[in-house]
Amino acid sequence: MKRAENWRSFQWVTSEWLFVLCLIPIGIFFCVFFQYSGNLPFRDDFDGILEPVARFSRSGPLSLSGFIDIVWTQDDERRIVLDRLVAIGQCIVTGRFSFQVQMFIGLLSVPGMLWVFYRVIRHEQLPALLLVSFALLLFNIHYYEAIFWGLIPVQQIAVYFFPLVASYFLARPKTLVFAIIAAVLGVFCDVNGSFFLPAGLALLVFQRRWRDAAIWAGVVGLIVFLYFYHLEVPAYRPKLGDNLMHPLLVLTNFFAFSGLAFDFNGILSGTARIVPILALGVATWVLVVVRGWQLGSAALSGPVMSVSWLTVWGGIFHLAITMAAFAVGRAIEGLDAVLISRYKHVGFLWIILITLLALIPLKNRARPGYYLVYAGWSLLICCFSYFQYLAPLDFYYKERYTDMYEWQHNRAIPSSPIYMSLRAQLDSICNEAIRNGVYRLPDPYPFAGPYQSGRNSIPVAVASSPAYVSFQNQQYLRTGKRNDGAYIVLRSGQEQHILPTQQNRYSLRPWLSSFGKKYYAPGFTAGLATVYLREKEIYTLQILHISGNERTLFPTHTCLIKENGEVKSFTQQKP
Repeated sequence: MKRAENWRSFQWVTSEWLFVLCLIPIGIFFCVFFQYSGNLPFRDDFDGILEPVARFSRSGPLSLSGFIDIVWTQDDERRIVLDRLVAIGQCIVTGRFSFQVQMFIGLLSVPGMLWVFYRVIRHEQLPALLLVSFALLLFNIHYYEAIFWGLIPVQQIAVYFFPLVASYFLARPKTLVFAIIAAVLGVFCDVNGSFFLPAGLALLVFQRRWRDAAIWAGVVGLIVFLYFYHLEVPAYRPKLGDNLMHPLLVLTNFFAFSGLAFDFNGILSGTARIVPILALGVATWVLVVVRGWQLGSAALSGPVMSVSWLTVWGGIFHLAITMAAFAVGRAIEGLDAVLISRYKHVGFLWIILITLLALIPLKNRARPGYYLVYAGWSLLICCFSYFQYLAPLDFYYKERYTDMYEWQHNRAIPSSPIYMSLRAQLDSICNEAIRNGVYRLPDPYPFAGPYQSGRNSIPVAVASSPAYVSFQNQQYLRTGKRNDGAYIVLRSGQEQHILPTQQNRYSLRPWLSSFGKKYYAPGFTAGLATVYLREKEIYTLQILHISGNERTLFPTHTCLIKENGEVKSFTQQKP
């Protein structure tokens, strides 16, 4: 009796406290987003988003077939229809396009997923603390590469939101139309949105809704067929047969994907990092098999009508097919294809669904202490993300600005040497978008002058290879504001290159022992592909130091020259 009373008192706090606690990680997440995002394209953004926007903005009437061609044209091995519709919608409403707005619209799917989980938790009368834990797992920057890449939030984050919403509506007999709409939007996000077709069909079969299953298969199946019709896999992607020749790599990638939420990158490395990921990934699948057996047994006895149970299983089915397809399609690339920031949100979404899969059948048999431990783990995961990834995010942010500066002044994109082979196409895309007024270059840049002249020199070690020249310093220490730090400046008589540096960072222990004061450590690194330097041109190497409003150029007394494709450094004679 006493345990039941304790449980009831633990289940739900007041709504005010619930929303305040959830709003903390959400608020921090979006504050960081607006601090470190900008109207800046990156890689696939040029041909995937900016080119369709430029085509749409051309003067003259646009036919329906022309519009469909713009949004339906293949990008890489997929169609990103919704991304392009959102981008064109921006142009219609505001007259111009912004990558920052594009990302923000896609990121609204993250609170949308939290809303679905709220409905499940509320329906099952699980503790409100669980919702706070889910907010901490969803609203962090472990997956910063997906958050801050122009087309990715709509393509690779919203693609999991719409199937989750469709699962929720499929679990309700009178909301089939809304489920179909959500499923179609998921297909329009990315290719793995089509994987919800069999997942949704399974949910309807479990409910024995045969007529709805036929409608679902007909409507969603038609959309999926049209999506794949004439869709070609690029030649540079590994062939299916080649990937299937490595079954061990397929299984490793699959279980690594399932255990991504347990990736302690930065604390563990090598085997010590991989083993917990794989072990816990396998453990999640043990639970899926056990609960799946229970689901199958219940379905044989009669219709499964639990809204929460079906919502969770819909998400699991969709993610399982997605992870299996990725594991097969990228097997040859090994674990490096899985263990990157861009896919971490899949791991956290998976562990949330697994948590609900474990807890829903238990009802009030789980002790309150378990929820407190889970909340503590979620808090550590969220806080650790800002320690681990704020420095890479800072460099990523600066790299996007220097890329556009370099393109504007030197027709170079330092972060993507492949630009040189696509130069004419990408230049045409950018020029047309700017000329038509739908895209604006940054003005001013965060590192813009005027500059003061520094008297002391900053030592920089230069190392070069046939393809790359790198710069390293061991003493420079930056301050902590967003735009602060050092930039490499290479000046010649013909051009000026500005490159961001990546500041060194302390390990976790000094950061904790200093209560967060020791984050950036002395020293930085930077680099540039030699293809962007002119032959026989002498470049003077300088360091631009930024701290708040201070912008100072320091000499290094080092020069570079490129001869026969090889970059050499030499000491500049002091005046």
